[in-house]
Amino acid sequence: MYTIGEKMVKPGVYFIDIQRTVQHALQQELQQLGIKDYTEVNKYMPHGLGHSVGLQVHDFPQIMHIGPLCEGMVLTIEPGIYVPEVCVRIENTIVVTKSGCRVLSNDVLW
Repeated sequence: MYTIGEKMVKPGVYFIDIQRTVQHALQQELQQLGIKDYTEVNKYMPHGLGHSVGLQVHDFPQIMHIGPLCEGMVLTIEPGIYVPEVCVRIENTIVVTKSGCRVLSNDVLW
């Protein structure tokens, strides 16, 4: 899920579109796992996909409401999946570049 979101980050893309794409992919994965209510993605990823990073860890306004991504913006991509007995969440901090993004937290081991 994480790489799907990261690959979409570039100037001009709306963060809400990235989140929707990741949620759709998560829905497909839940279905393949045999989760009966797989369409209820928010039940299994109850938080947003990420947030902007600036002077505060969670800057305001929310990244969903600021328009398209622009070069130089710093944000997180942090999908998570919470199914019974298994919880996984990966968070990386990235900066939007002229043609895509650069992961600032690449040296952190998963």
